[in-house]
Amino acid sequence: MLLLLAGCEKGVFNPNAADGGQVVQTAEGLTALIVGIKKEFSVGATSALYNAISSNGLTTKELYVINTGNGELAALEAGKGNVGGSNAFLRNVWTSCNISLPTMSI
Repeated sequence: MLLLLAGCEKGVFNPNAADGGQVVQTAEGLTALIVGIKKEFSVGATSALYNAISSNGLTTKELYVINTGNGELAALEAGKGNVGGSNAFLRNVWTSCNISLPTMSI
């Protein structure tokens, strides 16, 4: 018995996504780019803006932690040897500021 299987190559692409050249050539493209960058860096409790303000305020004692159950923020407020390398808040500061190409949706 002879069995033949044929296959095809699927090219998966997003028809709504513009390439970089198309984005910067029109006013609408630039506006969409600016809105996307603004949303990525300034919206929500995991944004770079929130993290920068919070980490600065906690380390300079301009802010204080009300909920002492949040160990990462309490350690950052206490400072010195209390902040460990596994502090989730500090890790979030770096990850929110460093956006890599695979995570961007342009």
